[in-house]
Amino acid sequence: MAGDPPVAPAGVRVISEGDWSPAGPLAAAVEHAAAVLQRAGLVRTAWTAPWLGQALDITRRYWARIRCELSAGETERLLTDWDSFRRHYLMAAEHIDLLVAPTTVDTAPLHRPVTGDDFVFTLPASLTGSPAVTVPAGRDSSGLPIGVQLTGRPWEDHRVLAAARLLEAAAG
Repeated sequence: MAGDPPVAPAGVRVISEGDWSPAGPLAAAVEHAAAVLQRAGLVRTAWTAPWLGQALDITRRYWARIRCELSAGETERLLTDWDSFRRHYLMAAEHIDLLVAPTTVDTAPLHRPVTGDDFVFTLPASLTGSPAVTVPAGRDSSGLPIGVQLTGRPWEDHRVLAAARLLEAAAG
């Protein structure tokens, strides 16, 4: 209709830098996923991830709370920080249709316990209630699985699932 704002093409943001850099095979899987989504018509832009460290800190404090290791004051501070993180992240992601990131920093470890650092890319979706899905994205040279995570805006699960279907179809 006349006077309506132009509709922007759907956009995909790719985490391009930050404190956590994914291992080579994971970075390549993210690039491949972004290319598939671009061919489907999404417009790609880079997005830095300075919030990953905050997400990890909040999650670690939440785990400490579950183990009853936080005082009432520390718990109040945790909840305040969590709410602040959620608001800032959601405002920053307001115009992002999809965020493409590795699911983990590296492929699955063979002989060590996994830590919060391993899953730092998944924490923001968990803390904000954003829909996210991990799509298999091949294997590394040792045969270990690689996953790519797609995250969308809250209540827009359909976009995330549609993009996941595109990536699965492209994988054959």
